[in-house]
Amino acid sequence: MQQLLIILFFTLLWPSAYQAEDTITGIYEEKALDILADARDRFHSFETFYSEFEYAASATDFGSSMGEGGYLYTKGNKYRMKLNGSLFISDGITAWSFLEDINEVHISDILETEGMLTPISLIEHHRDNFHPLWIRQEVYRNKTVDVIDLVPADPHTAFSKYRVAIDKNSKLIAYIVAYDRQGGSYSYTITKNEINPDIPGSLFDFNPDDYPGIEVIDLR
Repeated sequence: MQQLLIILFFTLLWPSAYQAEDTITGIYEEKALDILADARDRFHSFETFYSEFEYAASATDFGSSMGEGGYLYTKGNKYRMKLNGSLFISDGITAWSFLEDINEVHISDILETEGMLTPISLIEHHRDNFHPLWIRQEVYRNKTVDVIDLVPADPHTAFSKYRVAIDKNSKLIAYIVAYDRQGGSYSYTITKNEINPDIPGSLFDFNPDDYPGIEVIDLR
């Protein structure tokens, strides 16, 4: 009889534990969604935005390295991002990817480059493309940030997870770490933000004539 009672006890306890775990996970998912929504709304309140970031990579095949970092300009659905010798520009209709080291540019329609991620697009499309989960709150560079994991809904993407830290007070991104499926990680640490700077429209256009000898690959 005692053995039967023990079996019955664990039979009743285990489902409760699973249900509690599911409840906690649901709470953390909702918390992540709320924080990301606040960050997205905060960003949408800006007419223009400028950000600078540091870049670092760690991969199993080459160890750790520091990159050049880069910058990001945005205005509505337009952007200009520089990262380690590559320039990514869109005027909201056309997208250009310029590789400085080989003097080559790829041109495509913006709809065909929706998979391209920028620090802003992660929070823009968090509901459609990712499963978000709040991890913890921590102090980072003297600021309190909420750490959230974004797991791609598509299991075949190059990256298995993005870890995003959102400043609790400003609602702006503090850092992003992207984890690939081979054990590598790539971090982007925001070092400067400017809200509503004066940005000329010419920044969101790319003229191949400005680069003598450039190879143009038009994918439209």
